[in-house]
Amino acid sequence: MLPQPQSGMPAWLLVLLVAGGLIGLGFGLLTYMRSGSSDEPAAADASKAATKAVAKASDHPYSKVVEVAGLRVAESASQKLDIRMVVINHAAGELQEFKMQVDLNVTNAKPGAAPLASFTVKVAPIPALGMRDVRATAPTQLRAYEFPDWQFLRADFTLLSQ
Repeated sequence: MLPQPQSGMPAWLLVLLVAGGLIGLGFGLLTYMRSGSSDEPAAADASKAATKAVAKASDHPYSKVVEVAGLRVAESASQKLDIRMVVINHAAGELQEFKMQVDLNVTNAKPGAAPLASFTVKVAPIPALGMRDVRATAPTQLRAYEFPDWQFLRADFTLLSQ
C-alpha cells in the first residue's frame, strides 16, 4: 500500500527557507559586528604608528630611507633609560655610519609638546635593505616603569650630518 500524499509545504522548500534564514542571520550579525568595531582599525593604525618612527623634514640624504622601529625601554644601573631600537635601511644601497637625534614621545602627543626623553645616537653602517640594532642611554626624570608601553611610544628623529 502506498502512503497517502501529504498536504502542506514540500520538504525542499522548507530546507531552502531555513538555509536562507540562517544565511541572512549570519550576514546581519557580521554587518552588526563590523559596524561596532570601527575603533579597531584606528587602534591597529595607532600601534603601527607607534612602532614606526617619523623622520622630521631634513636635507640629509638618508632621511627618506631610514625607519626606527621596535622601541624597548629599560632602566640602567645609573637610573638612566636604556633604549633599544631597530634602525631599518629601506634603500637598495648600504648606508654609511651616521648620527641621529631621537625624541621619544607618546603617540597622541600634541605637536610641539616636550618629548619624554631626547638623545643622540651613532648608527653603524647598515647593509642594503638591512637593519641594525641600536642601543642608547637617555637621561630623564621618569623611571622606566613610569614610561608608556612600547605601543604608545613614537620616536621622532632627525638625521644629523655624518
